Amino acid sequence: TSSTNVSFESNSSGVSDFYTISLEVIDLNECSDTYELEVEVFTKPIALFSIDQDACAPVTLGITDASDFALNYLWQTSSSVDVIGSNSSNPSFSFPENIGDTDSLYFINLTVITSNGCDSSFIDSIIIHPTPNVEFSAMLLDSCGPFPIDFINLSDPYNNQSINSMSFMWFIDGLALDSNNIDFEYEFLSVNEDIATYEVMLQGISQHDCISSYTDYVTVYPDPIATINVLGDILDCSPLYITDQLIEAQFFVNTNLNYYWNLTHSDGFITSGNGIYPPSDSLITDNDSIIVNLTVTSPYGCSDDIDQIVVRTIEDPVAEFSVSTQSICHGLPILIDTTSQSTDGNYSWYVTNQDGILVIDTIINASFQPQEFLLNNTSNTQDSLYTIHLIVGNTSGCNDTFSQNVIIHPLPQASFISSEQEFCSDVILTLNDN
Repeated sequence: TSSTNVSFESNSSGVSDFYTISLEVIDLNECSDTYELEVEVFTKPIALFSIDQDACAPVTLGITDASDFALNYLWQTSSSVDVIGSNSSNPSFSFPENIGDTDSLYFINLTVITSNGCDSSFIDSIIIHPTPNVEFSAMLLDSCGPFPIDFINLSDPYNNQSINSMSFMWFIDGLALDSNNIDFEYEFLSVNEDIATYEVMLQGISQHDCISSYTDYVTVYPDPIATINVLGDILDCSPLYITDQLIEAQFFVNTNLNYYWNLTHSDGFITSGNGIYPPSDSLITDNDSIIVNLTVTSPYGCSDDIDQIVVRTIEDPVAEFSVSTQSICHGLPILIDTTSQSTDGNYSWYVTNQDGILVIDTIINASFQPQEFLLNNTSNTQDSLYTIHLIVGNTSGCNDTFSQNVIIHPLPQASFISSEQEFCSDVILTLNDN
């Protein structure tokens, strides 16, 4: 007996190839016999597929199957890749993110099997590019507004590539602001009386279209607010008292820490205090002023804020007059005239006696008019003292008062007794004072 190996050409035609094997045996006597055997060579399947040559991850990719004559499929790849449908003709491959600094190469092996158990394999590969490192830094991320910040881009695309190979977009609170520059400058503003927090995001894209982003937050503290609330008349007649009924500082919860008052008089004297309410002070004389300064500090170290008002007293009118005489006999008028010191305004006159009783009611004139008072003394023996009063008021409600005393002398009582009231011409009349 003997054996012979017979090789057949690979069959991937999709149908079986049939072959006839013939054996002819001849003995020493040259006798012969022939035996034939027909064999069937099954077709092999064709394993073939296509997949993207490179990608960014994490990503799930499908394949395009180009296999022929396959009944069963077996897909194999790295253990870190999740294969969805590993025995189907159209599986999906979920590649993990490449957090390294170089490309990752994955091989995908497909084995297909026919119904007759013939198999074929095909291998392809895909490159997963690294996710770029996107990052930025700033010297300071919290301060008082307005607050300019220079952001320095520290991104790295990896694969030994330059940062210039990347494209960037800067966002503030979701609003895209700059796509032209690697670094970024922005001025952050305070928002009314509240602490403002801004989200700053940098999005970076590598030349392979791999995307990453980095987010940080900027805090802008509100500046202190110094506001003097005026509750009364800060321009008024003297005396004018500065109390919490006249002015106060407006209270702001989030912005202010301390309240400091400086009240500077016209002579340089300063009254100081702290708190919402001012220190007590006053303007006693007319036509005077106090400069009120309120300084407010910040709990965050922001610059102080200052508010200022001026409290003034109005110049009072001047009441002054002269009398024609300081003393006069009963029955004679006293003439009144103003001096050069007396100012314009409403003139009110009244007279009181030595007991303070009003003897002449108020006489009101819109301006000065000469006055004449006839004051009585009916005692005949004692002087009477009267006080003439003048009040001059202006349109602001300020006034001045001036008074002068006058003495009204009594008239003497004349009386005598005559020795005769009827007599001849040659009689001497005797008169006796009574």
